[in-house]
Amino acid sequence: MGDPLRHIRSLAATAAVALVAAGSTMGLAGTAGAAASPKAVTVVVTPSEYSSTDYGSSTSFSVDVVEAANPATSVLRGTVTVYKRYAGSTDWVSVSTSTYAGTYFYEENTESAEYKVTYSGYTATSSYQSSYQAAESAPVTVNVTRGTKYIEINSKKACLQVGPLSAPYKNKPVTTYYKAGKSKKWKLAYSYKTDKKSRYCFKVKKYTKQTKKVSKKGPKLKATKTVYVKSGGMGKYADVYTFSS
Repeated sequence: MGDPLRHIRSLAATAAVALVAAGSTMGLAGTAGAAASPKAVTVVVTPSEYSSTDYGSSTSFSVDVVEAANPATSVLRGTVTVYKRYAGSTDWVSVSTSTYAGTYFYEENTESAEYKVTYSGYTATSSYQSSYQAAESAPVTVNVTRGTKYIEINSKKACLQVGPLSAPYKNKPVTTYYKAGKSKKWKLAYSYKTDKKSRYCFKVKKYTKQTKKVSKKGPKLKATKTVYVKSGGMGKYADVYTFSS
């Protein structure tokens, strides 16, 4: 039957060799996974429902990085950077960076501009990760239209400014109309004229407590329209807002 101890030692040695071989195979598999060719990706820029082109409003959009061959698969690792270039400029300026491969961006509209988003790419560090190529989105153009924003508010007065300021709206009228009830005609609501700095200021009335209950209801407001005339190189513009029913 032979030496039983020698037989046991032989089995132990064989098992040890098998474990070492298995470990080497696993190590090679892990290295191969980490060193796999980087996958191509697509940078998706989606404007939000709240995004606007009006001066004083906000441009907003979400950014997602997905695998080019499988758009349903989102990329999580890597860095995205949002760049901005004002109309007429050749310089891209970084305005936002996220260390996650996706972000939500928003900022106030001041002048017409282009936006683009770059993705840094990613190199896997284990067999459980994928490597990704760097990528860049197509530019998104935001042509800022006429609009107003408050630039000063205190207990005595409030001031509005008409923009964008690259196309000054000096000493020009701003007229707002409305539609109410079943009427299809626009009716004058109010009108004012800007100063040489494209501003309009008005006094703030003191609030007085209402003692008498008012029960009478007027026709329901359907829409408003604010009209800006040609000025500063920009043509006439009408900003129409329709109220939801």
